[in-house]
Formats: sequence, structure tokens, C-alpha cells
Amino acid sequence: MTDYNPYAALFPAFIRSKTVRMLAILAVLTGISAFQAQNSLASMSAADIELGKRLFQNNCAVCHGIDGSGSSGPSLRKPKFLRAADDEALVNLITNGIPGAGMPPSWHLRPNGQKMIAAYVRSIGQVEETPVGGDPAHGRAVFRNAGCNACHIVSGEGTGIGPELTEIGARRTAEVLRQAIARPESTLPPGFVMVRAQPKNGAEVRGIRLNEDSFTIQVKDPAGQFHSFRKQELSKLEKETGKTIMPSYANSLSKTDVDDLVAYLSGLRGAR
Repeated sequence: MTDYNPYAALFPAFIRSKTVRMLAILAVLTGISAFQAQNSLASMSAADIELGKRLFQNNCAVCHGIDGSGSSGPSLRKPKFLRAADDEALVNLITNGIPGAGMPPSWHLRPNGQKMIAAYVRSIGQVEETPVGGDPAHGRAVFRNAGCNACHIVSGEGTGIGPELTEIGARRTAEVLRQAIARPESTLPPGFVMVRAQPKNGAEVRGIRLNEDSFTIQVKDPAGQFHSFRKQELSKLEKETGKTIMPSYANSLSKTDVDDLVAYLSGLRGAR
């Protein structure tokens, strides 16, 4: 007994013809290949890459540097990226940004601006990064001796009132890391605010503002504890913009210690 095919009566020749079916499959695959070729960065011309450079300088340079060598954002002068394993992932990253990591989406660059920027980024990724000097093993000891793990988590170890540093070497250049060690207030991200909250009944809490709306505010204190307050229950709420609880190490660490600490932090790039 053969399987019943309801379409056989309508298209008997097509159903019975393996050749036609194979041709149809090949046509679909050819269409997919053409679509992929059309949308790959390899299809970008020199003019497209030059336009991508201008788009990059207008939209991305504020964080990644005018030449892509990095600033508050990571250097892009590398052949591979932790969050973008291939061209498609790179275009998606540029389009959608990285929520919670300070990189905004770039929907406004449609229809092909994201691809042009990605092609430009790939073109500068062939330039070798400047190696970071110093002894990372000693830098790790400096990190612990200076008490940095009291505020920062690295690979699950430490306390996390400050940003996690497990991938900091992939997100910040050596120069920005050096600046953060000497003048931490100069490298604060947008929207970072320290607050002092005094409940009408209770002890004052000083910490980092995590979230705030018209009626409430959430704070994380130096011990890593979270607090949520209704503003009407506070007798005082002070905001300290431009301040941080991280001290400057400009005078407490030697130049060698700073060099080694920067080398250690630059090597923190997460799982690879």
C-alpha cells in the first residue's frame, strides 16, 4: 500500500519527477547562497569601507577612538572579537548594541550603515595591537594586596560593588585602565551617581545608585548589599555626581606596580 498524497492529482508530473524536485531544491539553495553573498562583508567595496570609516568616526569614535584603537571602549584593532565570532554577529552587535555594557544600538544607520561600519572595523582589525608591558603575575599580587578584590569580582572571586573585571581587558584599553587607577573619577560611565540616603527611621546608606524613578531609588552599598527606598520615607537624599568610592592609587603604588597591575588587568579577557 502506498502513501496517499493529496497533491498528486493536481501535480502528478511534478510529484513523480525527481529531476524537477532536485532542480527546485537547487534553485532554493542557489537563492540562499546569493542572499548570503549579497549580505556578506566581502561584498563591500572600497567606497563602502570609506563611507563606513566616516560613519564610524561620527558614531563610534567617542568610545572606540578616532582610529579604533580604543578609549572608554575597547580597541577594535584585532582580528577577532569575544562577542562577534563572525561577520553576521559583528553586524548584529553594531545594530543592537550591548545592553548593560554601555554600547547603544545603531538602528538609525539602516539600511547598510551597520555593514559598512563592520567592513571598516574588519579592515582595521588586521593591524597588530600594541603589546602591554609589565609583569601580569606580579600585577595580580598587586591587585590583591591593594584590596581591589574588596570591590571587584574576577572570575567569581571578590565583592562586587564595583564593576566586574573578568573581561575588563577586552573592554578597556591599557591607557584607560591606567587612568582609572590614578584618577578613577575621570573614567566614570555616563549615569554613574553616588548617593547618600537617610531614612527617617534608620541608618544612613551611602552607595551606588542602581535605579531611580519618581517615587523610589535603589542603592548598592560598599558591602554589596542592596537597598530600596521610597523617597517619601527619606529625610535626606543627596546625589554625588562625579564621585566614586574607589580611591586614587597614584601616590600609593610605584610606577612598576602600576605597570604590572595594568598588565594583569589587560590580560583579563574572560573565557577564550
